[in-house]
Amino acid sequence: MRCQEVSMADADDESQLEYAARENRTLVTADDDLLRLHAAWQESGKQHAGLFYILPEVRNQKKGATGIIVRALHFYYEATVSGAAVLEQDVYNQVRYIGVKEWT
Repeated sequence: MRCQEVSMADADDESQLEYAARENRTLVTADDDLLRLHAAWQESGKQHAGLFYILPEVRNQKKGATGIIVRALHFYYEATVSGAAVLEQDVYNQVRYIGVKEWT
């Protein structure tokens, strides 16, 4: 789901994370500010459903960035569906980094 689909396209980062937490949704982002916000939430004890952060090395790829992101997200999806991963333990309240080396 994209932020535009839920009328959140113009929302600030805090509102985006609050919405995602309330709806139990994990955010996929390339926004450095969300990393700082994650740290602030951790310090204050606020909970969220996790962040997938797309590293600059992926964002700067001329070709293949979308494939890298899809592979990473599909891996986590398959891991949770198969029971090899548990969202509450492996994703929630954490940042998972999507980089070139890990997903190519």
